[in-house]
Amino acid sequence: MGGIQQIEERPRFQIRGVIRLGFKDEGEKGRMHNTEHFILRDAPDVEKVYGPDPKEIDIVFPGNDIDIVAFSAFQHWMSKRAPDGSAVPFLICQGNGPSLDGTPGVATWFDRDYAPPEEEWLCPRDTTTGYLQRGCRGDGARGACEPCKQSKEKKCGPRIVMKVIIPLVSIYEVYLITSGSWNTISNVRNQLRVLNQLGVPFTSRVFTIYKETKGAKVWDGAKQREYKNQIHYMAMRENKEFVTVHGGTIREALKSIATGGLSSFLSAGATVSLPASELFELPAPEEPIPTREEAARQTADSLIGDQQIEDAFATLEHFRGTKFTAKNKLMAIRKKEGEPDIRAAVIAELDLQIKAEMDKIEKVKATAPEVTPEVTPEVTLEVASEVPPLEPGIM
Repeated sequence: MGGIQQIEERPRFQIRGVIRLGFKDEGEKGRMHNTEHFILRDAPDVEKVYGPDPKEIDIVFPGNDIDIVAFSAFQHWMSKRAPDGSAVPFLICQGNGPSLDGTPGVATWFDRDYAPPEEEWLCPRDTTTGYLQRGCRGDGARGACEPCKQSKEKKCGPRIVMKVIIPLVSIYEVYLITSGSWNTISNVRNQLRVLNQLGVPFTSRVFTIYKETKGAKVWDGAKQREYKNQIHYMAMRENKEFVTVHGGTIREALKSIATGGLSSFLSAGATVSLPASELFELPAPEEPIPTREEAARQTADSLIGDQQIEDAFATLEHFRGTKFTAKNKLMAIRKKEGEPDIRAAVIAELDLQIKAEMDKIEKVKATAPEVTPEVTPEVTLEVASEVPPLEPGIM
């Protein structure tokens, strides 16, 4: 008997490169930008075939399990410090989000060092893995329910990781395509689900992925206004002419993929026994992933301007007769960075201070001597009924 079980039970595709849908601004906190074309800086072999800025790429799926070749979920990433001090991406939480009516889904919390509030737990931590199950509200089903804390803080969002073969480059090496675009995820998953329902194997079809652009109205919550924007996302269609155009060699290569190929080495047991985050090497999102300390600092800083916190500071200013500067408020909020729920901890602390000030006022009132107000005697003025005549010589 050959093979090492721990390796055989954790199958991994041979990842050749990553095809990206956009780029990040320079700098540690760069902003993501989707583009009209694919970004191939991490897929140089694809660039040799399709050019530097292709808008279309031909792909084949290496398997027929939609949750393996086009895995999607709500994901919360952070980074942890490695022994050498470098930041290592780590998947904190992953779930399926709420249903359309707002019923929370199920998420797996992978972090063994930290846990969400216990009221969110669906069951205790697994004593073997250290994982726990929690309710997954995701982005709130677009208003159907309250989004989860991580989603509101922009730490968690929808994501798809596609594993594809590019037949004009290699028939056995897999490329990753990742996206956080709702349109991209919906487009790809819906098409594959239709084929699944019809019993059509994904591996028997060649698809062309392409970049689509559409206008959209975007609501800016900070500025309370709506503006028009161009959205670039990835779409997919079947390429029925691919084999005819590229000849018999490609036909034979595609036949080997369709009749088994890379999909045959994925055992059902491995797929079920391990979470998707461990079955395959999922790349971290391109957005900078903060450490726990950095994330806490970002959360604390984002609370400046929170209406309930601002109201509490205003009440405290009223009682104390002093004004808090922006720096005073920021430093007060940052003192609660170590709390699981920073916002709730800040509000609770401010409420305690307000209560203390009110107690001081009540105490002063209780110890002050009672002052009896002075009563002013009523003065009655008598008015003569007749005015006496003037004496001679006065004028």
